[in-house]
Amino acid sequence: MIGDLDSHDVVCRKLADEGELIVVSVDYRLAPEHKFPAAVDDAIAATKWIAGNAVQLSIDGSRLMVGGDSAGGNLAAVVAIAARDGNGPAIAAQVLIYPAIDFAMTPSLA
Repeated sequence: MIGDLDSHDVVCRKLADEGELIVVSVDYRLAPEHKFPAAVDDAIAATKWIAGNAVQLSIDGSRLMVGGDSAGGNLAAVVAIAARDGNGPAIAAQVLIYPAIDFAMTPSLA
């Protein structure tokens, strides 16, 4: 519902700079205008596109990571699960920042 490329630009730039990473920020369709699974479809499609265009983007497709915060963290986890289950490229790592992944919504210390 909230957040966009502009609101997360500073965080993405910081991750890229401090982590010496290439960061691709994806603008996915937001609720409530776009119903589920629009955002999931966008995230999976973007990840496949990035992996499929790794050479043109000058990135190592074997070291592809996904990440996000809150709902974006949920999408990153879903992308990794979809990739694992055969619906996407191999994912080397996840960066999940307070992801919305547990319906119970209880804090975990694990």
